[in-house]
Amino acid sequence: MIKLNAFWKYLFWGLLFVGTHAPEGICHTRSVVPGSYPNVLFFLIDDMGWKDLHCYGSSFYDTPHIDALAAQSARFTNAYASAPVCSPARSGIMTGKYPVAMQTTDWFGALQPGEAAKETRKEKIARLLPAPYRDYLPQQEVTLPEAFKKAGYATFLAGKWHLGAGPANGPLTQGFDSYFEGNAKDSSKGSFEIAAAATRFLEQHKEHPFFACISFYAVHIPVIAGEKNVARYTAKKDRLKLQQPVVASAWGKERVKQDHERYAAMVFETDQAVGLILQKLKQLQLDRNTIVVFLSDNGGLSTAEGMPTANKPLRGGKGWLYEGGIRVPLLLKWPVMKIKGHTIDAPVINTDLYPTLLALAGLPLDSVQHKDGVNLLPLLTKGKAPERSLYWHYPHYGNQKGSPASAIRSGNWKLIYWYEDEHCALYNLKDDPSEAHDLAPVKKALAKKMKADLQGWLKREKAVYPAPNPAYRSM
Repeated sequence: MIKLNAFWKYLFWGLLFVGTHAPEGICHTRSVVPGSYPNVLFFLIDDMGWKDLHCYGSSFYDTPHIDALAAQSARFTNAYASAPVCSPARSGIMTGKYPVAMQTTDWFGALQPGEAAKETRKEKIARLLPAPYRDYLPQQEVTLPEAFKKAGYATFLAGKWHLGAGPANGPLTQGFDSYFEGNAKDSSKGSFEIAAAATRFLEQHKEHPFFACISFYAVHIPVIAGEKNVARYTAKKDRLKLQQPVVASAWGKERVKQDHERYAAMVFETDQAVGLILQKLKQLQLDRNTIVVFLSDNGGLSTAEGMPTANKPLRGGKGWLYEGGIRVPLLLKWPVMKIKGHTIDAPVINTDLYPTLLALAGLPLDSVQHKDGVNLLPLLTKGKAPERSLYWHYPHYGNQKGSPASAIRSGNWKLIYWYEDEHCALYNLKDDPSEAHDLAPVKKALAKKMKADLQGWLKREKAVYPAPNPAYRSM
C-alpha cells in the first residue's frame, strides 16, 4: 500500500507540471522508489466503436466492468484516433506524433498500392495510386514505454503489437521488457489469456512501478465469442425486435443499429477480461496508485467486412475520416483526481496521452518527441482545454471502402478533403454530429481558410500524397 507521504509527493510532482515543461529530453535513467511514483495500466481495444460501451450510450451491448471504471474516470466524449485504422493510430499513441510525421499512414501488412486499389475498387481500376508508406515504427522514435523504462519502470505488453514484424521491429525493440503475444486467431479466447498474463505480471511487479499495455485483439473481426453469451444476445435481440439494422448507403451497406448478437457477446467477454485485470489490481491494493487508461485504436467497423457494429449517430466507421472512423471511447482514471465520473467534451487526440501520462507520473516531458501531443493535465485539473486544431492524413483506399482523404477539426468545425475529386466537405459537429449537411457551399470563406490551414500542415509535415493512376479508366 502506498504511504501517505509518498502519495503527496506524487501529487506535488504531478501538479508541478501544470502548464509547464520539465527539462527537455528523457535521456537520464534513474531508480524509482517503490510506491513513490504511480503505475500505468493502459487498455487498448481493437476496433471498438465510440458507442460500443453502455457508458457511451449502447443499449444492446453490456459492459459493467468498463462502466464501473468510467464512474471513477474522466470520460472523454470528443476523443480521437490519429488515424482511422490500427497501425497508424497505434504509432500515434506510442510516439506522440501524427502518423504522417513518420510516414506510417496505413495499416502494416496491407496489400501493395496497386493490389489495394484493385481490391477496394473491383468494379474499376482506382482513380489514384495510394501513397507509399512505412510498415514499421522507426527505431529512432523514443516510444512511450521507452520513456517509462528509462525512468526505471518495468514495462509489459500483452496482445496486439502491429507496429512492425520480425525481431528487428517487435515490441522488445521498442521499450517493452516483456511481451505476451496471446491468441490472435481466437480473439475472444485470447482476451482471457491476455487477462491471465496481465494478472501474473501485476503479481510479479506489485512492489515496483510498472507501465503495462493490455492490447486486446478483440473486438476486431473475425467475430468470435462463447456460445452461451451468443445465446444471451440472440434472446436480447429477439426481445428488442430491432428493425432495419442494415441500410443502403453511398458505400454499399452500413449497419446503423447495434444488433449483432455474436459481436455483442465478444464485447461482453472483452469487458469480463478487463474486469479480471481491474479486480487483481484492487486485490493487490495497486488501484490506489495506478493511472488507468481505456482507449480504442480507431472507430468501429460499420461499412464492410461483415460490418458487425454501428456508430450512429456518427457517420461511417473504421477506414473513413468521418466521425465514426476516428472518434473513440477514452477513459482516464487518475487516483488523485478530485472529480470522478465526469465527462470532458473538449476535443483531444491519442497523441496527447504520451505527454499526459509522463506529466501525471511526474516524469520529464520531451516536446521534440511528443510534438503532436498536448499535456492534458491542465484540462483534468482546471478544465482548461488546449487551443489547437486537430489533423488527419489517410492517403489510402481502405478495406472498408474508404477513399484517400485528409481532414482538420478546428473548434466545432471539421473539413474533409477528398483526393479523388479534389473536393472539400465542411461540417458543424456541434449542430450536426452525423455530418449530414455539407456547409462548404455556404461557408465558402471558412472552408477556404480551413483548407489552407490543412494544406499548410501537410506541407510542414512533408506529407506523401496519392498519385494519379495511369491505368484508371472512367466508367
